[in-house]
Amino acid sequence: MTTHQETLPEARQRTGRETTLPRLVDGGRFDWIFIALCTWVIIGMAMDAWAHSHGQTDESFFTPWHAGLYSGFTAAVLFIGATLVVNWRRGYRGWGLVPIGYPLSMAGLFLFGLGGFADMIWHTLFGIEENLEAIVSPSHLLLAIALGLIVTGPVRAAWYRPETRPRSPLPLLLALSFTWNAFAFLTVYIHPFVYMHALGGTEQVQQLGLAGILLQAIILSGIVLVAVRRWQMPPGSFTLIFVLNVLVLTAISDEFRLIIPVALAGIATDAMNTRWQPRLHRGWKLRLFAFAVPALVYLGYFVTIMLTGRVAWVVHLWAGGVVLAGIAGWIGSHLLWLPPIPAAVEP
Repeated sequence: MTTHQETLPEARQRTGRETTLPRLVDGGRFDWIFIALCTWVIIGMAMDAWAHSHGQTDESFFTPWHAGLYSGFTAAVLFIGATLVVNWRRGYRGWGLVPIGYPLSMAGLFLFGLGGFADMIWHTLFGIEENLEAIVSPSHLLLAIALGLIVTGPVRAAWYRPETRPRSPLPLLLALSFTWNAFAFLTVYIHPFVYMHALGGTEQVQQLGLAGILLQAIILSGIVLVAVRRWQMPPGSFTLIFVLNVLVLTAISDEFRLIIPVALAGIATDAMNTRWQPRLHRGWKLRLFAFAVPALVYLGYFVTIMLTGRVAWVVHLWAGGVVLAGIAGWIGSHLLWLPPIPAAVEP
């Protein structure tokens, strides 16, 4: 690991009686190891979510599904601990013990451990949750929040680096997808890819379905637009982000037919981003891009259901859902690309 611009000997600073080194900015090797451990945790959480949604859990906390999840967490804690020890010996102190962007991930690991202990107590007192209960259980919500803090570390690290084109984009892309997964775990009870409300015809089910499309379109648009504004995303970036996200969701719901339309939407997003360069514009290219991305995802969603089954919604509802998703992205672009603050007007 090296610091930005200066070599370690040149960057030594005196603080009191102790010689310390400035904070680590460039931790490229750290990014790769940490995102590999995050992948382990995400896979473990997806396995646990699948077990809960398929009734494969028993009344014990000590299950194979929990073993996969908490072994990944343990590996991440050991890696962070080893990093702290090594960097302490090198002369780093305080926040400088880990690269910029990762202190919140350390806090997330602490909360994850706390959430795991709370989950064990909760299961002992109240039994194992299934379906919706497993989503909104307080201990599981704490784990989901902690997961969000953990997996966003590579995103924060890349954000603080000066380059607009990431030198090693894969850790950033995986972290963006895992961040999307963290949001999905918190809102999975209203996710159209998990609960197929389009197959139901009652008005209440239709309302839930439209609300789910709107909420998930807002989250999707936020991830995409923040990434586009901050970085020059290399071709294939959004295809990878989209596919990884849908793989986790379909592992829970068994709706594997949705992988193809989401992958196609990712390819279209990459093509539009490369062709239009929306990050450089505030005009129609940006607005059309912001509208098209979520609209294409949910257009593919409904077309796939039509081709492989039956959509219970009439055309007014499902077509309106596609446009509603696009509107969410369009509004999001106006929030992220605000006009300059006007100068004060003299009286």
